[in-house]
Amino acid sequence: MLTDFDKMKKENVTIDVSINEFNKMAEKVNELKNKIENEINKINELYEITINNYLSKSFKIKHEQLIKEENNIKEKLQSEVTKAKEKLEKYFSESNSVIKINEKINQGIKNFNLDEKENNMIKNLSYVSKLNKTKKQMNELLNISMKI
Repeated sequence: MLTDFDKMKKENVTIDVSINEFNKMAEKVNELKNKIENEINKINELYEITINNYLSKSFKIKHEQLIKEENNIKEKLQSEVTKAKEKLEKYFSESNSVIKINEKINQGIKNFNLDEKENNMIKNLSYVSKLNKTKKQMNELLNISMKI
């Protein structure tokens, strides 16, 4: 008759066998842990390489391109604004000139007394001519397309 202890031995259920299987499993888990740790280290290295060498450089290049494009657009805008202002300043100057002429004519007409208006034909024709010439300039100025 076999004892329980003998049955256990026969079935390979002993403390030594259990410790041996336990240690083999622990060794496999330890190997797995080392593999995982190595993979984590590889991932970290690849991450650092990607961030430092590729991604940062790529965005730096794109950033430089955007700055260059921004500066080009600013230069074009500045040029267009300058052209528009030059045109407007020319029209402004012309309008001031016509206004000054108009004021001089009106002042001259005020100083020209009523009796002289009827008797001095040369001055009268001179004022009419100057009025028509200035009127033509004003009309031209008013009809200029100032679309920018």
